[in-house]
Amino acid sequence: MSENLKTGLFVGTAILLAVVAFSTKPVVNSDSKLGLGEQLFPEFTDSFGVHEVRIVEFDEAQGESKGITVEKNESGWVIASQHGYPADAQDQLEKAVGLLSGLTKLSVESSDEGDHEKYGVKDPTQAESGDKGVGRLVRLAGADDKILAELIIGKRFELGSTEQDSAPGDLRYVRVPGQPTIFTTRLQNPSALKSAFEDWVERDLLTVKGGYSFSSGNVSRISLDKHKVEQGPVGAELSQGPVYRFDRGEGDDEKWLNAESSELKPALHEALDIEEIDGLSTAFGDLEITGVQPKPVTLATNLLSGNEFLGIPDEESLALMGRSLRDKGFYAVPVSRGENTEPRIEIFSNQGEMRAGMEDGVEYVMRFGAAFQQNQSSGGHSENVDENDSRYVYILSRFNSNLLDKPVIKPPPTPPADLDTNATAKSNLEKLQAEIDEHNQKALEEYETKASTARQRVAGLNAKYAKWYYVISEDTFNKLQVGRAALVTDKEIHASHILVAYKEAEGANEKLERTKEEAQVRAQELLKQVEAEGADFSKIAEKESDDSSALSGGSLGTITFSKISKDFGAALAAAVFELEEKETSKVIEGPSGFHIIRRTPPPPKPDATPPHGGGPPPGLFPPGN
Repeated sequence: MSENLKTGLFVGTAILLAVVAFSTKPVVNSDSKLGLGEQLFPEFTDSFGVHEVRIVEFDEAQGESKGITVEKNESGWVIASQHGYPADAQDQLEKAVGLLSGLTKLSVESSDEGDHEKYGVKDPTQAESGDKGVGRLVRLAGADDKILAELIIGKRFELGSTEQDSAPGDLRYVRVPGQPTIFTTRLQNPSALKSAFEDWVERDLLTVKGGYSFSSGNVSRISLDKHKVEQGPVGAELSQGPVYRFDRGEGDDEKWLNAESSELKPALHEALDIEEIDGLSTAFGDLEITGVQPKPVTLATNLLSGNEFLGIPDEESLALMGRSLRDKGFYAVPVSRGENTEPRIEIFSNQGEMRAGMEDGVEYVMRFGAAFQQNQSSGGHSENVDENDSRYVYILSRFNSNLLDKPVIKPPPTPPADLDTNATAKSNLEKLQAEIDEHNQKALEEYETKASTARQRVAGLNAKYAKWYYVISEDTFNKLQVGRAALVTDKEIHASHILVAYKEAEGANEKLERTKEEAQVRAQELLKQVEAEGADFSKIAEKESDDSSALSGGSLGTITFSKISKDFGAALAAAVFELEEKETSKVIEGPSGFHIIRRTPPPPKPDATPPHGGGPPPGLFPPGN
């Protein structure tokens, strides 16, 4: 049997089964009033006039209804169920309109309310804990609250135990709320319309849709402020902690560097863990919104003006702000920035603070607060947010001029000694001064343009951040909680040595008769040899070293502090890591004898492209092999 014939038979069978299914099931109230074959919502055709979208689902495990309500007001689309947070609604709106437009009543399953559970079309707005067979409600309403289209979506309609319906769309049992009759209709991709908060917003916390876009590759500075705040008997008490700062290198080497102001201070045998710091900048880009809570109006207004505690009208407003902050794990603490300055109020978190500086002058300030709690007095219920796996973050943006390269200003030229008597020199000087002035003016204008652009971007970001405490996942928060142990790793260096062993030294050859005193004298003699002009350390080591490294010219290969400490002792390891490249140590005593150590540069990296196409060089093997 040909494949085309097989396919035709399968399709024909499916169609036949569908006809049988619809023609043999009991007819329930199939009079003209039910309008079989007609549209469910004939007057609803497009998104024009839609001012509200509501989606409600029932969580059987939790025994409660959850969902989202999105409304259109004078400022645009907002999520009414999330305190009026701005919604990115157009895409989801079109999906909602597409889902409820052009639906046809294909058949009637039942008009018995007792069958609602069986077909999964019970109303989720009226469901109670323990209910089964609850459907999904989608409602579209106009500006006057007039319902344009409303449907409870139930279970899939099954043609049979093995056969699948090949027509496009998803056959479902559905019901109009308030009406008992259960219809079947064909829905186009109903799962694409989401009810989760994060599906209706710009999820990227550090990006403004249609505005500034965060890129981890543009992070040029990272700061980790490890302060702590404890609530004492007279208020919040700030305990300063270390501040770790990293700057991205310039030019061809863009590896992270420990900033001069950083308190990390890697030891001689330590190096920054570049992958760990890269992971931090990547984690910044993974900060996604899972919920929001509103800030007090006064605090939000001040943030928009650029100062968190500027112009607080009264003590009551200050107290309200303080309570709101404490509820979320943040504290307003008076801080003095100098002997002759008045203390100013700043906001701190017991989880410390992180800052991400961008190469364009934009700096993000992120303060991580307490674990998320629903039904807070200042916020109310946040739907679709897991309070056991989320955390508050207080975020703002600011312009940091130190992130921008300063303009290169050329100094004025030095006048020649004969300026007063040499007209040509005077003319040349004036010409050179004009060129310098032009250069300096251009450099200043370019800098001001960059600074102005950064300030505009900051304003756009703060317009997003000012009104809200954000909620992020605990997993993302944990990725950002790194301490000193994670930020440094053992430095890897290369070195060679000459060992002069003696009888009874650790690991010495049993036949060796040299005394300790003789070994020390011999080591001093060899040191003079290797320090002599033109001396070849590797050849001397190959000839004189009393261990197996002699076979490789004394090379110890790649070493770390922990490895060499284990092999030769901590004192010798410290001496090795104090050496500069190509520097030779004095004679150092260790458990195995006396050592002369030279710090060597790392070997050159192998060429990524093997010569001769990756095969052996011509002539390496004789013909026939």
